Parts: sequence; structure tokens; C-alpha cells
Amino acid sequence: MTEVAKKFNKKPSDPAFIMLKKRLKNDILKILVWEEKAKTFTSKFHESKYKSRLMILEAGILMARGLPQLAEESLQKARKIVTHYELTSESIIIHDELQALIGLKQGLATYKLYTNNNLVNFDTIKEEFLAQDYFKKLVMPNLFFVGKELNYKEKSAEATQELKFLSEKNPSVQIKYWYLRSEIYYNHLISDYPTALSSAEQFLQLVQESPVYYSKDNLGGAYMQLAIIHIYLSNYTKAEQYADESTGYFVKGSINQLNAYDVKFSSSLNGRKFDRAWEILKTVHEFKSLKTKTLLAARWTYYEANLLFVQNQFADALAMLQQQSDLMGDRSGWRIGYKILEMMCIIELDHLDWLDYRIETFRKLLGDLKKENIARPKLIFQLLKNFIKTGYDFKQTTEKTKEHLDLLNANEDDFEWDPRGSEVIRFDTWWQKKMHQKVNVRV
Repeated sequence: MTEVAKKFNKKPSDPAFIMLKKRLKNDILKILVWEEKAKTFTSKFHESKYKSRLMILEAGILMARGLPQLAEESLQKARKIVTHYELTSESIIIHDELQALIGLKQGLATYKLYTNNNLVNFDTIKEEFLAQDYFKKLVMPNLFFVGKELNYKEKSAEATQELKFLSEKNPSVQIKYWYLRSEIYYNHLISDYPTALSSAEQFLQLVQESPVYYSKDNLGGAYMQLAIIHIYLSNYTKAEQYADESTGYFVKGSINQLNAYDVKFSSSLNGRKFDRAWEILKTVHEFKSLKTKTLLAARWTYYEANLLFVQNQFADALAMLQQQSDLMGDRSGWRIGYKILEMMCIIELDHLDWLDYRIETFRKLLGDLKKENIARPKLIFQLLKNFIKTGYDFKQTTEKTKEHLDLLNANEDDFEWDPRGSEVIRFDTWWQKKMHQKVNVRV
């Protein structure tokens, strides 16, 4: 802009020109922020927060111009909105403004009414903040309890109980929202999936009925939660139905929609609806995010390898794993599943001379993992190590590692199989199937 000024004025910009630029910039920002209105909001809740704050500002301008009646009308309109959408912070400002504007004019009773309303609002906003804080302690324990001895499940139970107390004490929908989310999370943590399901159904109802939380994203998330819980309950048909419902609420091609397809794929694979699983893979491969996020693309390639494996296409599954090794650089645990599936493919293809090297790299991988729960992978490692020692004898290995297999089959505590984790195909189920086939492979 300075160069333009030089050309027209034959001199650098003067202070008046600089001030004009600043005013122009501010005017452009005002147009972008104030005039777009509802176009920028994904839910009625956030749109209503915007509208109520705009009305509060309008009331202030009207008061400054000596128009108290119009100011009151604007505040009363805003009051209806904030009451409907439980906008507690905005409600405090509105009641404070109304108290100053008409409280004393209408008498002591009206003045006290506004005071009492705000005292309730202050309690509510404090408890809404506490509700969020308890939920964060539940899902991020390491952040809140660094350097302390911590029984995670006990601390999670305490946070959930505090949220339950707040929810029973205060009718705020926002507090109930955080409480139900905590119930779903905690009961998933302790593997109480029937109770988690009950809370997830209540959560869906809250999102459907409450103007505070009704939005497409929240509905999609609620249906996705139900789908995930049904996967853990082995209700794969219901899981697929809820996951399918979920995909329709998210923006096409978004990460949220991709996550919903992830859940749907798990439902189809575990429900042995392989044609549907292939359809999902075909749909997902069109997502632009897979072309820009290497690890995300690698995970879906890994899913495809698992799908090939369950359809007995072992050579294709192994080739796909070997061509796409990006998951081995992933620090979130998926590389464990990658290595397990690779060894399962090798056994199925009878490339047993390859197994010694793979089991050694698997041992090193487990040794590198310090924070992850690797109880199941350790048992799988011991079992495969014994498989090599017995000369690749399934029956003898099964007898020698009965204790390990019993723990894997029991599917409890640290040894619980996670159908949404990296061990996509349950190892002990596959092993038992091989055993029943009475396969005794010898070098």
C-alpha cells in the first residue's frame, strides 16, 4: 500500500493515510464477522450464543444513545434465547444489565429477583466448569496426577461419582452432558459394556432433545459411540446400523466421517460381511485425507490386509503388508498388530524358515514399548517362541502353552482382546482354528 501511495502522492504515506488503512481493515473485519451470521455456525447453540451477545451489545449502544426502552426490549429478547439454550455466562450479563436498567424502577422485589437469578447462575457456571474439569481428569489422568501414585480406575471412578453428584444436584443439561460422557468412558474402561450402552442411549436422547447439544456433529458422534459399544458386545449387525447412521451426519470426506467408516468397517469385518467391508474400503480410498496423511492411509491398507487374510488370501495379505510398512513408524501401537498379522501370514503360507527372524524383531519391538499395555502381545510372543522350539508343532505348542492360551481365551483384564485395536483378527481364535484343523507342520 505504501508503494501505491508513493506513486499517487509522490511521497510516503502520511499519518492520515495510515489511519485510513487501519479503519478500512477494521471495517472489513466487522463485515466478515458481523454480517455472515448463521452461515458460520454448525449448531443452533453456537448461533444463539452469537445472537445473544450481539443483542447485549445492541442494548449497550441503545442505552448510550438514551433509548432505555429499546435497550430493555433487546435484553428481554436475548434473555429468552439464553434461557432456552442454557447460556449461563450471557444470562449473568443480561440479568445484571436488566437489574441496573429496570430493577429499582420496578421495585425491590424485581431488584431482588435479578440478584437471586444471578446467584443461581453463578453456582451453575461454577458447577458446569467443575463438570468439565472432572471429565478431563477422567480422560487425561497423567496431566492431572503427574508424579503421583495413581490407580487409574479408582481415580476415574471418583471423577465419575463427582459428576453423578453434580448431575443429580443441578438440572443443567451441560452438566448432564459431561456426566453421561464420563459414564460411557468409565464403563468402557472397566469393560462394563451393558452399562456403557445404557449411558450411550441416554446420551443420544439428550442430543436429540436438547437445543443446547442438538447438531449434526453431536448426533453423528452419539451414533458412533453406540456402534462402538455394540462391537464390544459382539452385536455386529446393530453396530453396523449405528455406524451407517453416523456416517450420514458428518461432512462428506471429513475426518469425522472417516472415523465413522472405520467403525463401520470393524462391524462388517467382525460380522463376516466381507462384501460390505470391501465396499467401505472402496469408498474410503476416495477420501482426500488418505492422500495427505501417510499413517492414516497405512492403517487402512492394514485393514485391507486383514480383510484379505480372513478370506484366506494369505499371499496377497502378506504382500500388502510388505509393500506398506509405514505403520512400523507409528508410535500408537498399530505396529504390534502389523507384526502379529505378518507372522500369522507366514505360518499360513508355510514359510516357517522366515519365522525365526520375525519373532526376534517382535521381541525387540515389545522391549521398546514402555507405556503401552502389551500383556496380550507378550503371551503371543511366548506362544510363537514355543511354536518354533517344538519344531512348528501346533498340538505340542498348545499343550506347553496352555496357561498362556487360557489367559488369551479368558479375554479379561490386561489380556482382553480389543476389537478396535491393532490386533484386528483375534489371535487365539485363529490359533484354535488351526489346532482344530490338526495342522502339524514340520521343517
